[in-house]
Amino acid sequence: MVYTLDDVTIIDFKVDHSDLFKNLSIDLNSNAIVLSSTIEDALMNTMPIYFKNYSYGGISSIDFRGTGAERTQVFWNGIPVNSPTLGSFDFSLLPSFLISEAKIRFGGASLVDGAGGIGGSIQLNQNTDFNKNELVFTTGIGSFSNYSGAIKSKIKVNKLLSDTRLFYQQGTNDFTFTNTSKKGQPQEKRSNNELWRYALQQSLSYTLNTSSSIDFNFLFSSIDRDIPSTISSEGAGAVQLDQLFFAQFAYNKLFENDMFLKVRSSFQNQLNSYSNAFTDANNVVNGWNNKIDWGKAFSDKIKINSSFRYDLYQVNTQGTGVVQEQQYSLFVASDIAISSFLSSSFGFRIEGRDDRLSPSMPYLGLILRLPNKSGYLKGSVSRVFRFPTINERYWQPGANLDLVPEEGWNYELTYNLERKNEVVSWNIQVSAFYGLINDWILWYPSIENPTVWQAQNVWQVENSGIEFVSGLEWKFSPKLKMNLKFLYSFNSTQVVKSINNDLDLQGKQLILVPRNLIFIPYDVTFKSFSFGFNYSYTGLRYSDRQNTIYLDAYQLLDINLSYSLTKYNLDFTFLLNNIFNQNYQTYPGQPMPGTNFNLQLTWRII
Repeated sequence: MVYTLDDVTIIDFKVDHSDLFKNLSIDLNSNAIVLSSTIEDALMNTMPIYFKNYSYGGISSIDFRGTGAERTQVFWNGIPVNSPTLGSFDFSLLPSFLISEAKIRFGGASLVDGAGGIGGSIQLNQNTDFNKNELVFTTGIGSFSNYSGAIKSKIKVNKLLSDTRLFYQQGTNDFTFTNTSKKGQPQEKRSNNELWRYALQQSLSYTLNTSSSIDFNFLFSSIDRDIPSTISSEGAGAVQLDQLFFAQFAYNKLFENDMFLKVRSSFQNQLNSYSNAFTDANNVVNGWNNKIDWGKAFSDKIKINSSFRYDLYQVNTQGTGVVQEQQYSLFVASDIAISSFLSSSFGFRIEGRDDRLSPSMPYLGLILRLPNKSGYLKGSVSRVFRFPTINERYWQPGANLDLVPEEGWNYELTYNLERKNEVVSWNIQVSAFYGLINDWILWYPSIENPTVWQAQNVWQVENSGIEFVSGLEWKFSPKLKMNLKFLYSFNSTQVVKSINNDLDLQGKQLILVPRNLIFIPYDVTFKSFSFGFNYSYTGLRYSDRQNTIYLDAYQLLDINLSYSLTKYNLDFTFLLNNIFNQNYQTYPGQPMPGTNFNLQLTWRII
């Protein structure tokens, strides 16, 4: 069958300095993505990144390079979505089914997106980039009474592109676990762990002419879930409702003289409603986010781009009352090809909060292409900076208006080598990074009243490590191919000194930061059949500041099988997770499930 496609003019607005800084893009458009998977799953199978889960199906927070969730900045189509109160983002709120692309920037490369990403930044994008109509229905069933369903519709009508996605999931999550906190370590069943999740994503793109277009993006996600108590507690736990609402309008213009302009205006609403036996709390965040991107290529060797962002937030929480805050950010950068083997990128960012302005955050990146196709080296240095969150300044009790921002420097060096022919392709990437962060903000017992915890500038923290990524793809024949990756990271994030010169803390690893992570994804495809496994190792994590109490290291092995009935446009996928029934925790007192399965059916209607 032959399809005749309409003429399409491609407008490229991407100036992200990806050639000079360590970054990674993940395509999430595949129909093979399992409904039960999250952004977390996609990221961990591509790069060794640690996530903490407060119960199975519960809050999921990232720990990028050991810096904590509030030091990884998350963006949705260019707008910041970290909570301005907590400073972090809950990845459980966005099923990977809703997102087209995820882009990770490491360390100081996050300055391209915004300030505050001491560990890095993650862009979650919705793209209307397709050539033919598509209608896909997917349903799944899994262990612990988990049921899910989703519909994806892509429609192209003349100059209009539409991408619509609907998602639903519910689960009891009453798995059996070993209660290590009780004498004899009895087997118990998890209770108060149910969840109901539904979401809608809509993207529209209309081409005005061959050089300009307008976009509209909308996303709504809601999770109503029970939060179980820790395994050492007899409490009933809590109930929590989280909702996200994002809406964005964008205008794109590409000029004849290699200049582009992109204007975005967005509104976001974040609702968190929490209830337990002692309290009922409703926390609401409204945000108006605006961004202008401008860039120009002056020649094949010189490109300049800039952006300005203005954000207005209104927060109403139980602990802060009503708080309004303006945030603004200016970014200017240039990419210069110095020679055929050496290129550079230089830029700076300035951020502000109401009447407080950050010092300039410069960065410099270099890429050296080695002779004889022996790979290339990337090196960068950048100044990083994070303003205190609204909670850290206004939450009562414990707020501290005298907090100074965290600031420091990040350094990074990466070597990359790739080889490719018609049969075999492989690559190796090794990165070393180092950062020294001053005035690390932490909730700590107050000097005046030790019974009250207060946000304070407590530590100087050193963050260093190595990341190793290698991949092999072998095409034995047009019908048989294999993919194998090995991902490893060593991370040391430790206290260098504290304001009270507490020698017991010097050299201690930060809480819940594993030094060692290993991921090994493998898959082999033969005709319409595919088999794969994912192996992961997570090292021990300390749960106290003196590094005397810890969570055990754990290993997981998951397998997956899939089969396509091409004649009927049907795909079957089966996953068996934690096949060795490992007992483990990512957050103290919150067990994760043993062996469990997921079965999924995908029908490509169009």
